[in-house]
Amino acid sequence: MLISDTLRFMGAGSDSSPETIELAETAIEKVRSVSTPVSRLTVINSNNKELLRGADIEKHLCGCSKAFVLIATLGPGVDLLIRKTQLQSMREAVAVDAAASACLEEYCDEICAKLAESNSITMRFSPGYGDYPIEVQPQLLAFCGAEKIGLTCSGYMMIPTKSVSAIIGIKDENYEELNR
Repeated sequence: MLISDTLRFMGAGSDSSPETIELAETAIEKVRSVSTPVSRLTVINSNNKELLRGADIEKHLCGCSKAFVLIATLGPGVDLLIRKTQLQSMREAVAVDAAASACLEEYCDEICAKLAESNSITMRFSPGYGDYPIEVQPQLLAFCGAEKIGLTCSGYMMIPTKSVSAIIGIKDENYEELNR
């Protein structure tokens, strides 16, 4: 899945040439060699109107007994790798950037899979989706203590760039039965 996601993020299809597949595989290896993935899950009260603004996030958390803020990053080494690669070859830099995006998605999926082992969870919902304003990003990161994992915000952009913030709801087991 990692290779197919990398190829997709590169704009290449599943029928990619062997050369393109090799480029993606090499990019994945490079990203993994410098990546230092770290994350935090912080419980948030689903009534926290300051951080959970908008009808879409409210709807997303409907029927949830609890919610978490997930913040995750691959670390600053990945940003450095992308910048260095851009100076050498933009073709390779596109592949490295795509591989980093795919690795971050894989890392977040692993976290969600662990949460889902003992809970019924919603999909990740990030600032900037629907009417959930991107302007909440700095407050969300501050709420989670993002600086403890080396994650900061410049304007609304996270640094390191290969980082994610998202809300994950824990569904109330009785909600489904009550609304049948």
